[in-house]
Amino acid sequence: MVRAADSTSNNLIEADNASSENDFLHKMGIALREARESQAALLKLRLGSLDRFQQTVDGNLESEAGQLAAIFASIILNMRLRLDEERRQGKKSR
Repeated sequence: MVRAADSTSNNLIEADNASSENDFLHKMGIALREARESQAALLKLRLGSLDRFQQTVDGNLESEAGQLAAIFASIILNMRLRLDEERRQGKKSR
């Protein structure tokens, strides 16, 4: 879980410094997968009542990971829609 959480933030930094829009989307996609992996790990902690699971419940961490995943998915979707629209507009103007 620590690796997934750390990877999420690292990929956000990488996305912020992306060399192209496609590179940005790729790195945001990785960050999204890592956020979902973190959420799944937190779910396993809670369902298995594993060591210190109550701290993750009290901190609402599972929900936070889900919210981050939803934000990342929205960013990706909106950017893809914008790029598709720009491509359509570019074809119309030619």
